[in-house]
Amino acid sequence: MSRKIEDQFEKTQKDLPEIKNALFDPEKLVDLVVTLEDIAAETSTQLNIGESNTQQKFINFSVNLWGNFTNFYRFIKKIENLPYLDQIDTIAIKKLEPQEIAVRNQNGGPILGSGDIGAVMKFKIFTQ
Repeated sequence: MSRKIEDQFEKTQKDLPEIKNALFDPEKLVDLVVTLEDIAAETSTQLNIGESNTQQKFINFSVNLWGNFTNFYRFIKKIENLPYLDQIDTIAIKKLEPQEIAVRNQNGGPILGSGDIGAVMKFKIFTQ
């Protein structure tokens, strides 16, 4: 039994650096926000990031996205491929009305058109 525990301990010790790297350092929050903005630009989606609480073992994000469904899907895939442990909690998607498109297009960013969507995505990134 003792040898089994020692083996598990050794394996855990070997995995510790990888686990630590998967947890986000809250001191780098500005860098993460810049990364999210870059992902939005790469996927031709408009982005608005809500406030988050950094006092827990994770950072909650609420992001509003506007664009076509394909680009929204690309945004999600890029979030999932960040080098941090993350969890998408909710996604709400709706087709944009013409007046919403007009307002969003006045705010800059990629031009929206008929058939584009608006989405609210809530996710968390786990911290050290």
